[in-house]
Amino acid sequence: MSFNGILAKSLESPDCSKAAAVLTYRARRHISKGKLDSIEDVKYVNVGSSAYTDYRIPLEPRYMAAVGITYSIFFSIFDINSSKLMAFNAYGDPSKSLREASALIKGIKRPNLEARIFGMQNGQSTEGLKAIISFLSKHSISISEADIFGNEVRHIALDANLGMSFNVLTEDRNYRPGELISKMTEEQFQNSIRGLYQK
Repeated sequence: MSFNGILAKSLESPDCSKAAAVLTYRARRHISKGKLDSIEDVKYVNVGSSAYTDYRIPLEPRYMAAVGITYSIFFSIFDINSSKLMAFNAYGDPSKSLREASALIKGIKRPNLEARIFGMQNGQSTEGLKAIISFLSKHSISISEADIFGNEVRHIALDANLGMSFNVLTEDRNYRPGELISKMTEEQFQNSIRGLYQK
């Protein structure tokens, strides 16, 4: 069964968001934030925003990254044939992100697409995630990696050259046990992004 099928099936259970779920073909490598920032071709995708790169075009960013991922969903769609990468950081209703993704997909000739999904915390509503997985299945986009729920903060970078994801070491060192446990409630998170959704 594909990762798409596994996630869709697991989301049918009311208990699906009670524990971390990680689906991957290989362990994620690490990259330090200092190194990432020194490269100068990284685009950070904040909550409520998206980014796109065509790495074959000179001066286009190689990396898309999101740090401090808790209650949002950071997801990407990568075209293996062209190294085009689109990334979205959505919270709540992802329909705006999915409309953008649909428009970008239409502009890719003979696409060979794969997706990655990161974020969310234990006990969180799964409606937005279900909408994203439904969109991916409708467009025949295979999920190559998912790291969802749990209680940790995630820091992720996506590489448009290699088509890989990395854990970002924000302090330029390995994390200590328990250091990534999120102390933020969903209400605190909503308050922190309130201005993004009142425009």
